[in-house]
Amino acid sequence: LDEERGCLQCQKGFYSAGQYAESCSPCPTGKSVDAGEGTTQEDCTWNPCAAGEHLDEERGCLQCQKGFYSAGQYAESCSILSYWKVCGCWRRNNPRGLYMGSLCWWRIS
Repeated sequence: LDEERGCLQCQKGFYSAGQYAESCSPCPTGKSVDAGEGTTQEDCTWNPCAAGEHLDEERGCLQCQKGFYSAGQYAESCSILSYWKVCGCWRRNNPRGLYMGSLCWWRIS
C-alpha cells in the first residue's frame, strides 16, 4: 500500500498478502514469482537450473556429480555421461611411398 498511489503490485520475486500490506516480502533464495502473482511464500517457485545442475525440490539447484550431466531447467536428476571411441583412418601417397594411419578420440554424449 502506497499512501499516495494506493495499492501497488509486488515486483517479480516478491509476494504480499495484499489488502493493506505496507511492503512486499522477497521470495526465498533461488525462488521467484511473477509480478503481482504472489500472495504467500508458497507461491514462490524454484528458478530454472543451469546446465550441469538438477532441481531438488527441498534444496533447489544442485550440481551434477562428476561423470553426470543435465540440460538444467527443471530436470529432477542428472544422467550418466556416455563415452565412445571415434576413429578415422587416412592414407596419403607421397614420393617415398604410401603412408597409412589412424586417429582416434573419445566422444562424450
